[in-house]
Amino acid sequence: MPPDEDRAPEIIAHRGASSDAPENTLAAFRLAWRQEADGIEGDFRLTRDDRIVCIHDASARRVSGENLLIAETPFDRLRQLDVGAWKGRRWAGERIPAFPEVLATVPPGKKLFMEIKSGPEILAPLEATLADAALGTDQLIFISFSAEVIAQVKKRFSEHKALWIVEFEPNDENEADPPSLDTCFRDEQEAGVVLPGRTRQFVHPLPCDLAPGWYKLLYRADLGGDLPLQEGETTFVIAPNRGDAVASAETPPE
Repeated sequence: MPPDEDRAPEIIAHRGASSDAPENTLAAFRLAWRQEADGIEGDFRLTRDDRIVCIHDASARRVSGENLLIAETPFDRLRQLDVGAWKGRRWAGERIPAFPEVLATVPPGKKLFMEIKSGPEILAPLEATLADAALGTDQLIFISFSAEVIAQVKKRFSEHKALWIVEFEPNDENEADPPSLDTCFRDEQEAGVVLPGRTRQFVHPLPCDLAPGWYKLLYRADLGGDLPLQEGETTFVIAPNRGDAVASAETPPE
């Protein structure tokens, strides 16, 4: 299946409309839908009492001022935190969302990219939550920097897409040369992310930034063995603001 040059990249709101609203809150996700994003991306962790909540850092300190570790704190205590006031007075009172609350915001035909920040221990509570979820399997995509987590997700939730995030940070040693597609495929196989008989699903970094403040990684999915791909081909654009994303998607990086 050759690349579809006529297909516009889908715009995925990174941590919701996080340029305008406090990241990973219901306010940010609802604003993203009003801004006509094609999907949202959120970060999810497991609490001490096995509840799945939406927050990026291991601690709540950056967004709430209280240094509580998510994995060591029960849900009811975390729910008391104000994670909106840091963004401005109008957002005061925003709480850490539970996973089902985020699911409930997703309109028909839209997508949620769930970045799993915890380890494999989150998968059993996740499976229990999804048993009652109304989202279609094509609306929920799992992503993680952990090859172990993605490998287990693919076995446990085989009907969903699961993408392993490959990160690349230019520095003096690597001279800012991004890894090739072949290197990504090899690393993916060695990590056990690819299952026999399944198409490859991974994230490939662009060799340059799209715009300041953008999420640096672009998500690729459903890659076969010998597809005529081009470096930096875009399937999903991850950005905190749809307006910026649309402008840059229409002007591909050089």
